[in-house]
Amino acid sequence: VIFGYRKAEERPKHRRVLHADDAQFLRDRVQELLSSQGYEGLQAKDGEQCMELLATEKVDILLLDINMPGNGLEILAKVKEIYPELPVLMLSAMADEKTVRKTLELGAAGFVAKPFAAEALLEHLGSIK
Repeated sequence: VIFGYRKAEERPKHRRVLHADDAQFLRDRVQELLSSQGYEGLQAKDGEQCMELLATEKVDILLLDINMPGNGLEILAKVKEIYPELPVLMLSAMADEKTVRKTLELGAAGFVAKPFAAEALLEHLGSIK
């Protein structure tokens, strides 16, 4: 990558990422990170807006918080019911073993505990097929 430019073959396979989180600051930082790596980012402030965007926009990956209006676990269950092929990566401070296990049982592709390093998020995104 030179000055933010990537060759076409270096671009991420999953290009369009929806990030649903009630923390505007975090959504903005993740958006900046995604943009710098060739992803196109969309944002949702809660579960309701997340479901609305999924119904109207083409999304390759969903980044989903648990503790937000619209309860992330309930949203995860709905998303996997309606869009079973959509990879969902959970980003949450609620990273105890029981919660992480529950998200994986509901169909999450992975879990990144907050706070997280940019490299950790990018690594998880890159591992999603």
